[in-house]
Amino acid sequence: GRNVKAVFTFAARASIPIEMQVAISPIPFTLRQPEQDDRLSFDAIRRKAEQQWREALSLIRIAAPDSVKTIFYTALYHTAMAPNRIWNMDGQADFSTLSQWDVYRAAFALHTIIRPSLVDELLDAMLRAFRQNGYLPVWKLWHDEVNCMIGTPSVPMVVEALLKGHSAKADALYEAVHATLTTDNPVAPWTFFDRYGYVPNDVGELFSVSKTLEMCYANGCAALLALQRGDSLRYAFYQQRAGYYQHLFDAETGFFRGKDSRGNWTTPFDPTVTNEQDFVEATPWQYLFHLQHDVEAMIRLHGGKQGFADKLDALFRAGPATIDEHILDITGLIGQYAHGNEPSHHVAYLYNYAGQPWKTQSLVRDISTRFYTAQADGLCGNEDAGQMSAWYIFSALGFYPVHPASGVYDLGAPLVEKAWIQLPSGKSVTIQSRPYGAQYRYVKSVSWNGQRLREAKIPHAELMQGGALVFEMSTQPEKHAQW
Repeated sequence: GRNVKAVFTFAARASIPIEMQVAISPIPFTLRQPEQDDRLSFDAIRRKAEQQWREALSLIRIAAPDSVKTIFYTALYHTAMAPNRIWNMDGQADFSTLSQWDVYRAAFALHTIIRPSLVDELLDAMLRAFRQNGYLPVWKLWHDEVNCMIGTPSVPMVVEALLKGHSAKADALYEAVHATLTTDNPVAPWTFFDRYGYVPNDVGELFSVSKTLEMCYANGCAALLALQRGDSLRYAFYQQRAGYYQHLFDAETGFFRGKDSRGNWTTPFDPTVTNEQDFVEATPWQYLFHLQHDVEAMIRLHGGKQGFADKLDALFRAGPATIDEHILDITGLIGQYAHGNEPSHHVAYLYNYAGQPWKTQSLVRDISTRFYTAQADGLCGNEDAGQMSAWYIFSALGFYPVHPASGVYDLGAPLVEKAWIQLPSGKSVTIQSRPYGAQYRYVKSVSWNGQRLREAKIPHAELMQGGALVFEMSTQPEKHAQW
């Protein structure tokens, strides 16, 4: 029923503690006899929970100042708070609070490193949701699909996991990916996408540019999976769609802009102003760099590496945004870069691709120390099921997944002196920053297992074999480093 209440009264002395267990079931159930754990005392359950948290927070150990440790382990704690398990009375569990639009950017990648068994469980949960709805979940909350945010964010997650070797149900998930990318859902209108090569903003669709770019990214991810499986027909299909962003790039202004179904640009246009007809929780500046699946194309759009670097500089130096008062997510601003919301999270690392990695290194340090503190308001934006904290964990360790489905991590500059990542295989990754101190924010060179890296990248497959990642640091930008 609804508005159900329960009142319990006890004839007991105040000195005698009363222990109760209360559960809420999202589905009908039949009362059963208590399990063994049900008979544990409150203190015993508390001790059990403490031990589980100790184990969860011991997966990564760091050597760093206490202020950094506090923020780092708070962040690691946050990344383990979601998704939520919902247990049925028969002992079966499903997942909720998946927050895919947020976590596909980095939090899910962190799970693939330190919590791979969780990744396998999540794939099963997403496959179950697909069989119920006909498309992979968009935003699952309390056993229900709420279709929050936009696009098909489960696709990048499934692709990333499969390319990293997860799941015995790869064939079924591959078919789920294809069905999801060809079946309209309330926030991914594939019919319009295929008809026009973009999502028009006059067909009843809000956030048209953001949807187009997110849908391009999902296809770019799917193309990687089709290529790995030798499926040339689907690869060509996904690859073509992954390039539809070009239909919304306006070379005259240098931005992605909305169009109607007749091909007319949205006017007037101001890249510092929010416009929900075309962008979700963002200004045009904040979606300008949303081609993680094809950074080389982004570079070409801006006239080469120097033009690309200049555009990144302009982002971080741009004037203040004009934000609708009901849009609460555009926070943590440096110019028009908004660290408080997910579409900006990879952008600081793009200087690596422009041949100016020292700017990535300096910016990552600034963002880490400016927007993450040990105070009650220690985050500059919505935690979003651990994504905000996952950015900090990766960046503090010295690398980040710009394009998670690619299975490659882009190097930055560590915030910690040393780190030990315990891998599920029993192997470990050690990270060292030397010399260490606040003044050493630039990277002179990086070695992996004693071999100097020639690119500012390290593959997931190599990382999971275990080894030593050593950053040689400097107080000055190393503008002539080989990578």
